[in-house]
Amino acid sequence: MDEETRRERDAGVQLHGRRVILMDGEEAPTFYANNLVLQSSVWDVSLGFGLLTGTTEGTVTARSVVNVILSPQHAKAVSEILNRQIAHYEASFGPIPSDPHATVTSDEDETGEE
Repeated sequence: MDEETRRERDAGVQLHGRRVILMDGEEAPTFYANNLVLQSSVWDVSLGFGLLTGTTEGTVTARSVVNVILSPQHAKAVSEILNRQIAHYEASFGPIPSDPHATVTSDEDETGEE
C-alpha cells in the first residue's frame, strides 16, 4: 500500500498515556460471535470466538468462527480498554443486564479466590 492510499484515524483511545492512531489498510474481515472460549497459559491467551448453533438439554453446540491469540500483556491491555468502554456505555445507556442463566466453569469463585 502506498503512502497516498494510507489514512490515519485517531482511535480516541489512550494506551499507557499514549494516543492510539489507527492506520487504514486492507479491509479486515468482520465476524459476529455469540460464544467465547477462553484459554490461557504462561505464554499466551487464546480467545476462541464462535456461533451457537444449537442447544439440547445439557449440551450447547457452537461453530468456531475465529481464534485470536494474544500475549498476556496485550490481553491485559485489551481488558482495561474493554472495561473502560463498558463503563462509558453504561454511563450513557444504563446497566447492561447479565444473563441469569449463564454459567462460568472455573476453579475460582466469583471473587477470584480459589
